[in-house]
Amino acid sequence: MFSPVNIACVFRSLVKFFTMEPKFKVGEVVRLKSGGPKMTIERQVIENPPNDLSRREFIGNYYCIFYDGTTLKNEKLHQDWLAIATDE
Repeated sequence: MFSPVNIACVFRSLVKFFTMEPKFKVGEVVRLKSGGPKMTIERQVIENPPNDLSRREFIGNYYCIFYDGTTLKNEKLHQDWLAIATDE
């Protein structure tokens, strides 16, 4: 049986799991690790973590802007999918 102390420990572990430190700053130029166009970090996405709908925090997503031909687009992408773009 779970005690309140055990439940609190599990909850704190989940909070640490879903809360992330940002890898990029607004304005940095990135690219998907799998390739694609260069994109600019527009802003961090502040969301409710899945384990606590009463709080809002950064859980790893950014809005990135980029051109697809002549059309400006933006996408919500997770930081683990992105890398700093190089001049290749």
